[in-house]
Amino acid sequence: MSKSSRGKKRGKTVKSRKSAIEVGMQPAMFLTIDLEVRSRRSLASLVTAWPRAYEPQTGKDGGPDSRWLIMNASILPRDTAETAAKKLLSDIAKLKGNALTSWKQAHQRTLECRQGAKVARLRKYG
Repeated sequence: MSKSSRGKKRGKTVKSRKSAIEVGMQPAMFLTIDLEVRSRRSLASLVTAWPRAYEPQTGKDGGPDSRWLIMNASILPRDTAETAAKKLLSDIAKLKGNALTSWKQAHQRTLECRQGAKVARLRKYG
């Protein structure tokens, strides 16, 4: 649509808005979804249940923090954000025993959807 195209709205003449692509902006590209879990107790059983999860290196000694866990969705290049989210939710649904107890006792569960340079945080999952 061109800048000069006009339409009628309630008897008034209004200019049509350009789409993001016409303005020169590129649509955000989906990169991945991360699951971040924090607890007041150890999350070691979750790390065991999810081999691709890791505990970030923090603290004075630079060692892993057993009360903080991050897991990336295992995605293929053709996967959408919805597919990646479903994979993470499936991993959560499969938890049993001590891993399920750790999940339930965690005080913070955050899904982060990474799109290009932007991050959308979805708090308090589960």
